[in-house]
Amino acid sequence: SLVNGSGTNINPININPGQTVNILVTQGSAGTGTVTFPSLVKQPAGFLYTGSAVANALDIMTMIAFNSTNVYVSSVRNMI
Repeated sequence: SLVNGSGTNINPININPGQTVNILVTQGSAGTGTVTFPSLVKQPAGFLYTGSAVANALDIMTMIAFNSTNVYVSSVRNMI
């Protein structure tokens, strides 16, 4: 759950090739929480995950490791 007006850093460690992690991100009641990642987290150009800026929004983020160096992210935002 994101905290209103605060940033949450998601930093994967001990990455295992083949590992997949699904994260349910819940926005706060004001919709002002943010998410950041270190450079080892790779995202599609032009589609960086920012978190839905809607009160109580639910996003699903999937993180996939194909090697022990990088994690790749895809996301679905603002589930209804």
